[in-house]
Amino acid sequence: GSLKTGIQVGGAAPNVKLHYNGAVACSTQSGGIAFGTDTAAANTLDDYETGTWTPTFTSTGATWAYASQYGSYVKVGGFVQVQFYLLATASGTTTNGVSLTGLPYTSVNLNAYHQSGGGLWFSGSVDPQPLVGNNSTSATIWKKGTVTLCLASEISGKYFVGSLTYRAS
Repeated sequence: GSLKTGIQVGGAAPNVKLHYNGAVACSTQSGGIAFGTDTAAANTLDDYETGTWTPTFTSTGATWAYASQYGSYVKVGGFVQVQFYLLATASGTTTNGVSLTGLPYTSVNLNAYHQSGGGLWFSGSVDPQPLVGNNSTSATIWKKGTVTLCLASEISGKYFVGSLTYRAS
């Protein structure tokens, strides 16, 4: 008879299937995991990675000195979730906009859209909102609810702690 609930190992590809109430819940396909009866390679979860990255600030004419600079990430399929913890002081020109740079994967091109998703704790008086651009490894830091960039002078000497989720190319 057929397996109602359990794990089936061996046989023709896929060689591992998880059954629940008589239906295939997931199986291995093309080097990844397929859910339900879907066998299309495009719908297979075949990428999972964790790691660290070095977040940095960039601003034209500014030099940054870091007291704290940490980053980690998790990539599942085409989505990347990054965490960052920065405390840096800017010198030189501090009247230009700031970007968070060094994201571990290049973002996908979503045409006219930018990507934003996450949370941010900031010890300064402005309300920064990082937006990941298309085909980019950086997030431009905007003042939330405006079309005004955060300046290096507004980020300098403040804790910038948070996370972002974006689609990778």
